[in-house]
Amino acid sequence: AELLCLEPGQNMKVASGQWNYYVITGTATIGSAEGSTDLPTGQFAGSETDEPHTITNDGEQRLIILAVGG
Repeated sequence: AELLCLEPGQNMKVASGQWNYYVITGTATIGSAEGSTDLPTGQFAGSETDEPHTITNDGEQRLIILAVGG
């Protein structure tokens, strides 16, 4: 498990692995080859494949997200 903190405009690439995400504060945009999904505070989502994806904070406040898996 990892606790991720991204400032507004910041993003990170996740090379591979199946991850589950829970947004503690802010809104995360999870992007992959299939498209992107916005996850607001309190939402949970899992990556469906081992494909690389990104996590982006397009909001105006700090994004804190719990990532479990790998």
